[in-house]
Amino acid sequence: MDGGIAALLGAVVGVSGTVGSAWLGYQASRRQIADGAALSHATRLREERREAYLSYISTTEQLELLLRQFNPVNYASLQDVPKADSGEFDWELISRVSRELQDVQHAMFQAVSRVDLAGPGSVAKHSGDVWLNLLAARDLMDAIASSRELPERYLDQLRIEISAFQDERHLFMQSAEKALQRPLLRESEIS
Repeated sequence: MDGGIAALLGAVVGVSGTVGSAWLGYQASRRQIADGAALSHATRLREERREAYLSYISTTEQLELLLRQFNPVNYASLQDVPKADSGEFDWELISRVSRELQDVQHAMFQAVSRVDLAGPGSVAKHSGDVWLNLLAARDLMDAIASSRELPERYLDQLRIEISAFQDERHLFMQSAEKALQRPLLRESEIS
């Protein structure tokens, strides 16, 4: 009987080992599939963020080009604002920049929305702040172009908004770079 019990125990241990090995193999395979899916998702998210950030940067570059035509930051006083041949402010230039700001505004809204969706919040905050500076500058340029008056206080306010735009754009670039340089998955994110 001792031989029969030993054989039975041997069979139970063998079956238990086989079942245990199969279970461990199943769990390892399941974890590997989950880790692969998480890595694939993280890679796809990084690429989506990269595309959103590049679209946003492209739009802000359009604004930078526009500001080369009329940038209040470069004018220490009203005397430095570009003048037409008549000696008055160059209202044609001011009106054109005002219209082009409105044109860029739509592209900027789309770019900011993409960044908001792509995240993270630290990057989206800066893109939203740039958007607010653009809206304020656009409103001021509209008021100047429609009234054909350029009081010193408007020039001061434009300087503030354009400087803030440039500062926030720089902060956006820094936070976007950090977001794209983060490891795809941290050890804590891998099960």
